[in-house]
Amino acid sequence: MSYDIGMELAGHIERELQVPLKYVVAGLLCASTIALLDVHSWVGWLGLAAASALAGSHWRTAFGRHMLLLAALLGLLAFMPVSTNIDVSHILFLPVLILITVVTPFLVTRKVFRDRVMAFPFRRERTWYTHEVLYVLATGVLTYLVFPVYFTMTGAYLNWSVDFNLNSIGRLFVGMMGVGVWDELFFIGTVFALLRKHLPFTWANIAQATIFTAFLYDLGFRGWGPAIIFGFALSQAYIYRRSKSFLYIVSIHLTIDFVLFLILVHLHHPAHWRFFVTSPW
Repeated sequence: MSYDIGMELAGHIERELQVPLKYVVAGLLCASTIALLDVHSWVGWLGLAAASALAGSHWRTAFGRHMLLLAALLGLLAFMPVSTNIDVSHILFLPVLILITVVTPFLVTRKVFRDRVMAFPFRRERTWYTHEVLYVLATGVLTYLVFPVYFTMTGAYLNWSVDFNLNSIGRLFVGMMGVGVWDELFFIGTVFALLRKHLPFTWANIAQATIFTAFLYDLGFRGWGPAIIFGFALSQAYIYRRSKSFLYIVSIHLTIDFVLFLILVHLHHPAHWRFFVTSPW
């Protein structure tokens, strides 16, 4: 009986808004993530509850189950201590983060839902095309040129802290590379995969890019950085659709993160690693 009431309510909302329910739920999830991670407002929990209620009204369908799972993951993300902190304890939390937000939903979809909506094809045997190699190099060069300007104009590099010693630099490197891998496993392999199952590619891509940008804004990319992040997130999903290779999109992401790592160390310690032509120091 409660399921029928929920279906009737969901149908009423669709008729009133004249928007399919799947778009309403996806929009609520995006808005809730922004409210929780960036605004730090309790309104985000209301939005997440509304999205969960609407998805729950279809819990017997794949759409309802997948959106409930996604809502739960985004709620957990708001609680998790993901930050620019490079303490050893924080870096050691990375495997736990991957276990909770990537491995667990993967097992739930495979073992409980009995579907293969989530997959991580690394396709190590696949030969990369020349234009793919050039693209990776181009993203590294673009990052090298643009981000020293972005960080110094906005002061966003101050959201990271690093001492100029092997221990601190090593922790920064491991932390950035680890979060970079997790970014792709979670936002493309999990969030985008769950959304893409029920939304057209363009809308699923916009939704995952919005959630990804909200996360990185909270992580420390302020000012006009979110515009760059949003474009990057859109491109990663598009490239993944074309290449069908997680190894490739992870390689792109880690190339960018490696250059960002060098830039951050330089900006915190301008006397060292002075090979950035767009750096003011």
